[in-house]
Amino acid sequence: RNKLQVLESRFVQEPNYGRLAELALKPKPSDPDKILEISTLTPSTSFTLRRGGGNWKERVINCLIMEELSEFSFHHHEALSEFWRTGRIDSGSWLDKKGKFQQKEKIRASLPQRIRKDAKQIIISDQNKWRELKKPVKKALKKLGINQNSSLFSLLITAIKHQSEDIEGVYAFLRSTFRLLLAKNCASLLKADLFILDEFQRFKTLMGEDNPQDRNVQNKDSEDAVIARHVFENDDNSKVLLLSATPFKAYSRQQDEEKGASHQQEFKHLLNFLTRQDKGTLADYELARNSLHQQFMSLKNEATSLEALDDRHKNQVEKILQPYICRTERTIVAAEGGLMFEDTLKGIELPVTTSDIKTFLAMEGLMQEMSKHDSKGNHGVSVVEFSKSAAYPMSFLDGYQFKKSIAKFQEQKFFQKLMRRAAVAWLDYNKIDSYNFNPLKDKEGGNARFKLLLNAVLGDHGHELLWIPPSRPYYEMSGPFRKLPKFSKTLVFSRWILVPRMISALLSYEVERRTRWKDNRYFMSDTRRKPGPILVSSTKVPNMNNFSLLVPSIYLSSLILERDGSLPDLKRQIKKMIHLQIRSIRRDYRIKMKRSKSGKSKQKKGDAKWYWIAPILLELEMDSREAYLDWLDLELQDLTTHGKGYSRHFQRVRSMLEDESLELGKMPSDLVEVLTSMAVASPASCALRAIRMHWPEENLSNCLSW
Repeated sequence: RNKLQVLESRFVQEPNYGRLAELALKPKPSDPDKILEISTLTPSTSFTLRRGGGNWKERVINCLIMEELSEFSFHHHEALSEFWRTGRIDSGSWLDKKGKFQQKEKIRASLPQRIRKDAKQIIISDQNKWRELKKPVKKALKKLGINQNSSLFSLLITAIKHQSEDIEGVYAFLRSTFRLLLAKNCASLLKADLFILDEFQRFKTLMGEDNPQDRNVQNKDSEDAVIARHVFENDDNSKVLLLSATPFKAYSRQQDEEKGASHQQEFKHLLNFLTRQDKGTLADYELARNSLHQQFMSLKNEATSLEALDDRHKNQVEKILQPYICRTERTIVAAEGGLMFEDTLKGIELPVTTSDIKTFLAMEGLMQEMSKHDSKGNHGVSVVEFSKSAAYPMSFLDGYQFKKSIAKFQEQKFFQKLMRRAAVAWLDYNKIDSYNFNPLKDKEGGNARFKLLLNAVLGDHGHELLWIPPSRPYYEMSGPFRKLPKFSKTLVFSRWILVPRMISALLSYEVERRTRWKDNRYFMSDTRRKPGPILVSSTKVPNMNNFSLLVPSIYLSSLILERDGSLPDLKRQIKKMIHLQIRSIRRDYRIKMKRSKSGKSKQKKGDAKWYWIAPILLELEMDSREAYLDWLDLELQDLTTHGKGYSRHFQRVRSMLEDESLELGKMPSDLVEVLTSMAVASPASCALRAIRMHWPEENLSNCLSW
């Protein structure tokens, strides 16, 4: 939201909801000093409404809505509450949260009846769920009077009144379907003076208007997609501002059309929306665009006089689009246009090397030989472009016509001999496998451009960096970070797909070659590669410590208060704060120390479980406790989306939180030191700190989910 903030916050009314379901509640009075209500949305397809029943607040809202329907008479309220509890939270905590929420919030009067009406119109078979149910579940439902032609509402009533293990297979489906139904109804309650949608080029995917089998639209029931559909389809006086840094191509070639890379149809679709399907405007645009296109095509004709061309059609296209589309760039409005980028390679001369010439000659020889034996065949573009653009181009040409043509001749003896002569254009498998291939020192092959890029990106120490050094560090850098304080991203532009393939493959290989374990081979199996994976999800106590590195802590991520100074100074400050908090944990959670029969502590070194339990217990001591529990509750709802080891981590955390009396061994002597290091540098703490810094007003549980 900060990114899309276009007016001073004192004038703007931000949405008073975190999730769509919260619009089901009676709205709070708006601030009379706010003159404009803005709703900002950055499309995201990662959070689908079909996953689980939502967080505890969403489930409470669904439960309260259904309690207002006559079909669920008072004596069924307990069963309804248990249904929405989901078994992911203990009954006492659920009832406590539900009761407190019910005291503060009320459901909008008309919403329950609208939900009932919609649910009665949805037939189970329409959702394809009946076919997915196992036979015993179908059999049990049929005994209760439910079949594939029953309505969704009938299924819900039956599931609530006859809760049993026999029909448990439909519970998750019902919760997620009603969650989606509620979201769609709440979207119609969404009001704003201005909707700002960032990354608008993805709105077709969000709305599911492409091929429904396309993997990119499988999450069209995300919360953002529901909001986007409402925004695009509403007829009120709201204004919509669409933003994108991804431009449409002004023109596309035939090859683009064949590969589905043409933007013309997508642009027409967008223009259709922007003009509110104004047929007159769309017809005028097509006429002007076609006339302009014909002008461009006439340039192919040598008889065309450039002086005879005029700008009437260009001006007409701009005039039609101007009320709807505006293009701007920071470089246009900046005092100096070049401030955004630093061209460090500008002015460097690239000498043509022997390897460049050899690569070209090898590929040209193959091209000529193929043309001799198949003069009518289409062997692709000039090999000069491939030779100039990539090192070892033959290894990265999969999908290109040139490589397909080679496949036709590769079994013929005359061509095999020619291929051996063209070895300079290929990567050497054996040299790669033994790490004897050095891209910078290879005199036979390679590419002058790539060698320059490799030197610019890695230099002598680039491979030693775990990540890009921060541009605004919290403390003084050391090690390789001190050597490369200005290390940054490098932008490479190319029209050829083989170029990013080549760069990613050879750069990652070179980094691995410089940092490899001495006995490794490049193509050896992962099971034999050393060193082995470090962050492994397992239920063994030592590996549960990895959980602390991968799961964010609001408390630990907030401990860096000041910038500047040395790392030791920073750690001393954090250590003091953690030490004060850690002393209260044992008292507040009634932790029992493991003891032997003699009464002495079992462990001399300390119980390793403290390393992953302490961050969670610290979190529960803070004001952010509710947000943390909300997030944890959401993660626990659908553990099937995680790997088995990761799921077991969460299950172990849940059982720990439900344990009224924790039994742990002695606190490790270095516990505070380890927690201090986690606060400074654990991946989870760093990520959460960055998110909260950029989106300070965002709901905490949302920040944790990101």
